[in-house]
Amino acid sequence: MKKLFVVLALLASICHGQTIEFVVKSSPGGPDDTITRKIVEHLEKTTSLDFVVMNKPGAAHLIGYTHFENNVGPSLIVADTNIQLHSVYQKSENIFTIGEFTNILFVRNGSGIEHVNDLYEISSKREIKFGHGGEGTFSHTAAVKLCEQGLRCLYVPYKSGAPGMIDLMSGTIDAFAIASYGSTHHLSNNKLKAIMLYSNTKHPKMDVSLLPNNLKKIEIRNSIMIYSRNLSEKQTKEIKKSLSSLDKDFLIESGLWVK
Repeated sequence: MKKLFVVLALLASICHGQTIEFVVKSSPGGPDDTITRKIVEHLEKTTSLDFVVMNKPGAAHLIGYTHFENNVGPSLIVADTNIQLHSVYQKSENIFTIGEFTNILFVRNGSGIEHVNDLYEISSKREIKFGHGGEGTFSHTAAVKLCEQGLRCLYVPYKSGAPGMIDLMSGTIDAFAIASYGSTHHLSNNKLKAIMLYSNTKHPKMDVSLLPNNLKKIEIRNSIMIYSRNLSEKQTKEIKKSLSSLDKDFLIESGLWVK
């Protein structure tokens, strides 16, 4: 009975707008999770609102978007243009566009892969085991774009970036493309090596090679946005004002470009 009371109290709190659920469509440790928690920390410091982070990974973000769509209380989610493929797109509001992001190509440090050309050398002998975050995700798009340039690839899907990067470190797969936002901690991991940025523009905080000249045409950059459902006018106003105060350093440290 006590547990039931706690659950009912939490539901009542959410439904009355006292707690805003921030849905994360990936596992803890992935880019969406990392940047969501940074945003929530900023929101809690600069608004009077309360937030709870809810991880719902799987099915190429479908589980997270579906959970977001079915929420009856006030909710937020970090989204990209893939949200347009889900029915929730018509039922939610883009309340803020934060900035642009690209993808970073990672390999295992010590694997002997120092440059994209090394992948081509391996590909002449066998298929590259290329991990991605799930069918239709941007890490999948990035993998396909690169492999279409003459690489023989065996795609290995994951529920999000975090488990894929773990397998990369163990040598289970050869490469993984992961969104630049929320990836700064991977850049400092001595078990991983970033060998290419899917952008023709150098990011000021990321010491990663740009696209080689023969791959300039595959540049991939997209926007990251905050979508909302069931927020009150007051909540929306507070959140928009808070997000508008995000400074350039916050965006750059998060792996985003300032528009």
